Amino acid sequence: MTLRGIFQLKIIALRNLTRHKVKTVITMLAITVSVALYIYMDGMISGMSVESRRNIVNYEIGAAKLQTKIYFEKKDELPSYENFSGWETYADILDEAGYNAAPRFVFSGTMYSSRGSAPIIFHGVDPQAEAKVLR
Repeated sequence: MTLRGIFQLKIIALRNLTRHKVKTVITMLAITVSVALYIYMDGMISGMSVESRRNIVNYEIGAAKLQTKIYFEKKDELPSYENFSGWETYADILDEAGYNAAPRFVFSGTMYSSRGSAPIIFHGVDPQAEAKVLR
């Protein structure tokens, strides 16, 4: 197709648009609204994804965990076997490097009530240290 043929097609398309003004305006309005809604929804969903990831890191989990060699030898036996003493040294080193640290102890147990029992994983924390780590 030559350049003249492409130009002729553009002229025909413009005549078509000016001939059917109401249909053209309705179509342009529908496309504008749908693109705007798509951009809005995409931004809102992306924002929720980023915020939920940020909340999980800030409020639920730490960015790093320290374990002794015993942990890796028995990690399948839920960790009430390990006594991680001497954590203060690591906390001081991390504090000097500009990081906040808090000790946690995870162990399993069973919670009993009048209706039955349920297996539970408990998280033991130091509230004062956790207040520094979490917002």
